[in-house]
Amino acid sequence: MLPETSIIEAPEATTAPVATSWHYWVAFLHSRGFGAAAVALSGPITAAEDVARIVVQLAAQGVCEPAVSGWTLLRVDGQAHACPTCGRSGGAR
Repeated sequence: MLPETSIIEAPEATTAPVATSWHYWVAFLHSRGFGAAAVALSGPITAAEDVARIVVQLAAQGVCEPAVSGWTLLRVDGQAHACPTCGRSGGAR
């Protein structure tokens, strides 16, 4: 079975400097297997509360018992910023 994929607009995350949208690819487990979603946040994922917001949003989209297993930064719209995890540029490409 292929993983479920969807685009989710999550509520605000931790405040970030000047960037308009931080785009992540989020992998998650759920009651029927696993899935992945493109998620746009207003700031970087830097705390457990940010991950909890994504879980709440996934549940609101109908995903049963979601558990985030990982994420990767795809891009940052707006001014170029260094990735909070690796330090590389995460700006629009």
